[in-house]
Amino acid sequence: MAGIAVALSGGGHRAALFGLGVLLYLVDAKKNEQVTSIASVSGGSLTNAYVAQSIDYATASTADFEPVARRLAGQIVKRATLWAAPLTWLYLALLLATAAAAIISVWFLPLALVWRVLLFFVGLLLLAWVASWRGVVCARAFASTLFSADSGPTPLSSLHSVVDHVLCATDLHWGEHVYFSGRFVCAYRFGWGAPGDLLLADAVQASAAYPGGFPARSFPTSRHAFAQPGDERASEVRALALVDGGAYDNMGTTNCESRSCSALVAGRVVRRAAHYLTGAPVTPGNRSREARSRVGVRLRDDSWNRREIGQRCLDHRPEDQRPLRRAGVSVASY
Repeated sequence: MAGIAVALSGGGHRAALFGLGVLLYLVDAKKNEQVTSIASVSGGSLTNAYVAQSIDYATASTADFEPVARRLAGQIVKRATLWAAPLTWLYLALLLATAAAAIISVWFLPLALVWRVLLFFVGLLLLAWVASWRGVVCARAFASTLFSADSGPTPLSSLHSVVDHVLCATDLHWGEHVYFSGRFVCAYRFGWGAPGDLLLADAVQASAAYPGGFPARSFPTSRHAFAQPGDERASEVRALALVDGGAYDNMGTTNCESRSCSALVAGRVVRRAAHYLTGAPVTPGNRSREARSRVGVRLRDDSWNRREIGQRCLDHRPEDQRPLRRAGVSVASY
């Protein structure tokens, strides 16, 4: 049987926990030995990156994987990620103080109106500058809550590499995915490069930089030493401008489709996944038992297609949340 490529979709913490249940199910079914790559966007990248830094997924047994799943689920459900870091709260206080000083306090200064107006616009520029750091603050929070080892923040290059753990972000120059892995960084127009000194937390945050909520992350192209570009104009670009991978493909399937293997798609949007995988019309009444049993799976092995992984991992009824229950997440928390 061909290898299995897994795609973890976006959707915040809910997608992260959902993807964790899918990976745990594959380990339970001993199908993780056939997994060759795990691609992810946005919330799915939290799970993908955490697993990649913690364990060799291809050789993990249920006994090996459950402690990893329990730690990740516990952090997300009980302590959170972004808001669990003291730096986040300090930054929020600074942002609010700057906003108050720039927008409100300036009008109470004993100065001529023209000076107050001038200070108001200077304050707005300062506020915009402080706000532009929220992506970096988010990355530092990820580093402190999820992606650090005893020696400090985890480098992207240190990920387990038997399975390609691929974090997908969207490049604003070309509107296409950029793929970050422990072995490579690549994009069609930029070519193939190396991870360099990029931190795992920065790659995850770029993959999850929801437009509007976070500014685009800028990574210098020189860090990755790209070669074999698909577009000669790419050599003129000095920095990648990256936002949420879901801006291009929120199902995370693009990287999987480029590989010669079967694919398991873990998507939060049930009806869209059902249509993509089964060809069933996207209507409220199409959630038949046959469609639901195949949602989340697209495999060439028909015998495994009939496994009800879709029902166990996509339905949110209490009896179908066993993977997350076993990872230490209660139904009420989920």
